[in-house]
Amino acid sequence: MNFKTFYGLLVLCLFSSLININKAFSQENNLKSEKINWSGDFRYRFQSVLEDSKRQRTIQRLQGKLTLEANPNDESKVFLQFLTGTGSTSGNQSIGDSDSPGMPRRSFGLNLLYFESQLPFNAKLIGGKMPIPFYFVGKHQIILDKDISPEGLAIKTDFLISENGKFKINLGHFQIKERYDNLFNVDLTDVQLNGLQTQFEIKLERYILNLNYGIYSFISLRDESPAVTGNAGKTNTDSHYNTTDLNGNYPTNFDIRDQGIELKVNLGEGIGNIHFAIGQSNNLDVSTLNKAAIQTISYQNGFWTLSFQNVKIEKDAVVGAFMDSDFNNGNTSTSGSILSVNFKINPESQFVLSNYDCKGQIESSLKRKYERTHFDYIVSF
Repeated sequence: MNFKTFYGLLVLCLFSSLININKAFSQENNLKSEKINWSGDFRYRFQSVLEDSKRQRTIQRLQGKLTLEANPNDESKVFLQFLTGTGSTSGNQSIGDSDSPGMPRRSFGLNLLYFESQLPFNAKLIGGKMPIPFYFVGKHQIILDKDISPEGLAIKTDFLISENGKFKINLGHFQIKERYDNLFNVDLTDVQLNGLQTQFEIKLERYILNLNYGIYSFISLRDESPAVTGNAGKTNTDSHYNTTDLNGNYPTNFDIRDQGIELKVNLGEGIGNIHFAIGQSNNLDVSTLNKAAIQTISYQNGFWTLSFQNVKIEKDAVVGAFMDSDFNNGNTSTSGSILSVNFKINPESQFVLSNYDCKGQIESSLKRKYERTHFDYIVSF
């Protein structure tokens, strides 16, 4: 074998080795890419607000989400999500924001960062900054706005008790504000939300019945300013019509009981589905103006969904800063309705038209009107 032949074979072997190394890296990268999924959505909103005697105000708003899901193994997942906006109850970013004009860079920050780990007995441990781990009948937002991402730990369980029945228990322990007395070097009880929810679900051929009961205790809110809640971007003194004492603080905690019943009926192929829900919440830490209630009916057929929800929230029934920020602008002492029409253009995009017709300060003789309309174009990817 002459030198040129040896040299040619050596180059060929090296080239083949490089190809195999590249294939190995490609396979490893493919395995890694299979363990990481990403998704997102974009929303463009036209919003109209009519409040009391004020002239109608129109606003255009954007919302964007980007979510990464990692699957290190079959028993665990890690989620990371970024969302526009800065408020705890909204990801909206107003176009031409009057508080930040001139088309500057807009906020896009951490919304979710949490893990899920499978436990024995079909239980799941969740930790970090997570989506709300509780289910509310009719998807109501009386207690917690759907955009809130609690920070702490949760456990979700799912027991199959019969061929058609399930029993679920959801637990949550969340931090609202860490407290420490630097003067006396004492670790104080943090402001917290502790939740315990039970669900009983029966599935038949054409019916799904859901019975729901939950306890949601806001700990150490007493003697704290409403500023502790973050106030969804509002001023620190805004109590959202909750009662405050002479110092502007919460005079009590909030110990809320929530119960509901929900029925979903499949009317038959080509006819659609109908959904009924009734829910009620009571704050046991006060004796008056402490109730909230919802009644929901919705109909879905193909690409169309039509829903109507009647809502009443008394002054101290819930923590106003955490309730639905769209209904009565996120203030308690309110009643009214939500009418929504959803049309799916295709599996990835849809139009949603929602109208909120509310009365505020319902316990006062000085009742006020608040009407809000959203027209949304949403694209998921």
